[in-house]
Amino acid sequence: MKKYNLNSTWKYCVEMWDWIAKVWETPRYKHFPVWKLKEIWLKKHGFEAATQLQPPNVSWLMYIAQGLPTVDESRAENCFFCVYAGTDDDGCLNCWNCPGVLVDPDFDCYKLKYSFKDKPVEFAAEINRLNKIRKGEE
Repeated sequence: MKKYNLNSTWKYCVEMWDWIAKVWETPRYKHFPVWKLKEIWLKKHGFEAATQLQPPNVSWLMYIAQGLPTVDESRAENCFFCVYAGTDDDGCLNCWNCPGVLVDPDFDCYKLKYSFKDKPVEFAAEINRLNKIRKGEE
């Protein structure tokens, strides 16, 4: 995924998470993991999406059901915020430069209250809350 400026990063991130929150509990997407929903949204909107790693001849649903790790464990795959934040010389994420952290230093995408992996509806709400603060609307 290419890096965008800060305003575009926020725009695309909010749009993606609003869609994920909307489809999360629908029958069509009910059993999809968040990383797959992100991949679907990105491809649907013309973005380059990193394909998640899995063994050949194994469906992604079976792969997840078996509890096997995916590339998404690194959280940087297909994340506008992580791509914007970048990495240091050792390849570690610069979370201090995450657009969410730039608005609220306590923001953490893995925070139990709104973990992006387990609570995408709550995560979308948090992203929208931070975006309103950033734009001076809250």
